[in-house]
This record gives sequence, C-alpha cells and structure tokens, in this order.
Amino acid sequence: MTSIREHSGTLYYGEAHETSLKRTGDSVVHSNPEILGGEPVFVGTRVPVASLFEWLADGETLTEWLDSFPGVTREQALRVLEDAKAFTVANARTPR
Repeated sequence: MTSIREHSGTLYYGEAHETSLKRTGDSVVHSNPEILGGEPVFVGTRVPVASLFEWLADGETLTEWLDSFPGVTREQALRVLEDAKAFTVANARTPR
C-alpha cells in the first residue's frame, strides 16, 4: 500500500519531495511556487486540484468539471478522488 502523509496541509504519497504531491512512480498533482503561487495543480496544467472538490461539493458532476477543464484527464481526476478517499479512510479515528 502506498504511504500517505501530510505536512503543513500538503499530502505526500510514497517518496515525495517537498514540492510534489505524488504516488510512487507517477505524479498526478504538483505544487510549484511559480504556478498559481504554489497551489497544488494537476500535472501539465494550471488547474487547481481544489477546483475539482469545489465543483463536486456544489453538485456538479465529474463530466461537467472535465468539460470545463479539458487539460485534465478523467484518469487524473479519478486518481485524485481515489487518493483523497484513501487518505480519509487511512486517517479515520474511532470516536471515544
């Protein structure tokens, strides 16, 4: 299983370095101070990852979001959603 950790509000996957949000072997998201002030974006784009979650929270579908951001592939978006799910499940705590 891929290790997932958080540092200063940024998620790191596998052996990630400070400026990347990665899974072992292939980046899905990255952060660069030169791109949108370091906000995490989908690799190869300037599309903020947060926009995916915001659109979905507002009731839009994944297809609608992808149509609005054609530079992001369905596979990239699904990977981010799968990773968010894995992170949430891995960090769930039993209530006391």
